[in-house]
Amino acid sequence: MKRVLLLEPDSRVAQLQKRFVDDIQGFETVAIAETMHEAKTSVEILEPDLVIMDVKLQQEDGIQFINWVRAQALDIDFIVVSAAQSADCVKALIRLGVMDFILKPMPFSRLQKSLQAYKQRDTGLQRAQLDQQEYFDLVFHSIAVCAEGNVLPLPKGIDEMTLQSVRQALTQHSDTFYNVDEFGSFTGLSRTTMRRYLDYLVELKEMDVKNIHGSIGRPERKYCFKV
Repeated sequence: MKRVLLLEPDSRVAQLQKRFVDDIQGFETVAIAETMHEAKTSVEILEPDLVIMDVKLQQEDGIQFINWVRAQALDIDFIVVSAAQSADCVKALIRLGVMDFILKPMPFSRLQKSLQAYKQRDTGLQRAQLDQQEYFDLVFHSIAVCAEGNVLPLPKGIDEMTLQSVRQALTQHSDTFYNVDEFGSFTGLSRTTMRRYLDYLVELKEMDVKNIHGSIGRPERKYCFKV
């Protein structure tokens, strides 16, 4: 079982990430930290295998935390989940050996691919016999192959740009249940199109759904965006 530390300043996002991680076989969340100080304490006490973290912390630079771990020569891997997109930031993360970078808001399916690739690489490196090229392929290409080569195609009727626009709009109305018409007013999409995207996000475990029973008529379906 791989032990995972989450470093995320937003407690709501952290709880969602915990749910995602714990739903993936072979991984368990051992601690959640909101600051670098909490993360350092968790590393020293719990010795996690993997840290999933944002680099944009409250008045702190998460890259400094990765530098600290590297300076301790600890055997810990990193996956960054962040909205930070600057070229300098990405270059710094590559130099520090970060295994993957996932943009927020993070779909469950994307994290699942990343952790599966991480587990595949780790399992392969423990095999008794590997030729030199197999070793290098596992070290340098497993995450890239998973992230880029095995991305599932979007289902019919789901457009990538529209999906991203929907996610951006829904983040402004998270943690509250709304019906299809209400979400349609947030996004500008028709009722039929909005329902299609909501049901797709439910499949990805990015939304909760429940039926609200009134006094008359059929129950009303309401959705809640998790991030």
